[in-house]
Amino acid sequence: MDFAATSGGLGECMVEVVDGTRRGVDAPGRGPWLPHLSSDDREVGVFGAVALPHTIDRPSGFSQDLEPSNERGDARMIEPERGRPRARQIKDTDLDFLVQFFVRGLGHNEAYFTRVLRELKNRDAPDGYPKYGYVLECDGVIVGAVLQIFAQMPPGSVPAVRCHVTSWHVEPQFRPLAALFFRKALTFPNVTYINVSAPSRTRPIIFMQGFETYSHGQFYSLPLISGLFPRGGGAQILPGDRVPDAAVEPGDCELLSYHAKLGCIALWCVTEERAYPFVFHTRLFRGFFPGAQLIYCRDVGDVARFSGPLALYLTARGIVVLRIDANGPIPGLAGVFRLGTEPRHCRGPAPRLGDLAYTQLVLGPFLQKKDWVR
Repeated sequence: MDFAATSGGLGECMVEVVDGTRRGVDAPGRGPWLPHLSSDDREVGVFGAVALPHTIDRPSGFSQDLEPSNERGDARMIEPERGRPRARQIKDTDLDFLVQFFVRGLGHNEAYFTRVLRELKNRDAPDGYPKYGYVLECDGVIVGAVLQIFAQMPPGSVPAVRCHVTSWHVEPQFRPLAALFFRKALTFPNVTYINVSAPSRTRPIIFMQGFETYSHGQFYSLPLISGLFPRGGGAQILPGDRVPDAAVEPGDCELLSYHAKLGCIALWCVTEERAYPFVFHTRLFRGFFPGAQLIYCRDVGDVARFSGPLALYLTARGIVVLRIDANGPIPGLAGVFRLGTEPRHCRGPAPRLGDLAYTQLVLGPFLQKKDWVR
């Protein structure tokens, strides 16, 4: 989850009147004022929604206090906002606006959020749960948003429904409502909420909301070295989009097929007894070393059990570093554990280590956060 609100007051904005044109301007310490969107100002974007207009009309419900403002004698109006903010679920018509909203608030590129929202639009959330998450709205204007990815996990997973709480941004002048808005997005019972990408500056916020750390660091393994001491040599590797002729856990076929379509490395290690699922997401470490993050398996011990065939398969595809969520060294794997690197947090029953399926991590290319410990 990303959080990019900064300090600022609630309920004040500044509108500059120059040559008869009213324009939103930055109030000192308040951040930009968001304009009211009228139907005539809307522009069609990638999702057919709206973009910010170039000029605006005065929103209703404002008092007017005029004062001289600059050497030219232009009037500057300070108008305290009277509208009541409300939270609602994100709709398809919000998507184009949210791309620009998150780009401006969180700093990632437009292509990234366009891809993430497109993938969410193309998938179905479990019945009764939001498809995208929530927005905070005031007088018809979005002033805050949080993306949520609800997923029905394979049978045997605890809990059955999981939610990745991810990109979150609230405009500075509405920050006093940020905690209440976030709490609104955490109200479903019998759901584990996870946060897998919280920068260090936001962790006190999520801990106040009941999150706890369940994965304290990352284990780095070199498949080539693990392949020198092979285990699981009798297993056959099968691509994840194929159904193995062996016993599989219910739901794993759908999970592997979905992640393979997203560009992940999805595969089965097939033995005479059963098929073991694996999903990896490729990325660069330190911006240079080609590697992969373990996204899904039934047990982290399975990586060690099949280290031989996995090492051959991953190395043949240029993967030189394999990284796994962990709380210490992993028996049977050669590598190094780094405490404090990309910890994972949850509210509710903790997911098992090595399970990052259906999170935003797989919906787009890897994004390195500047303050993550490396």
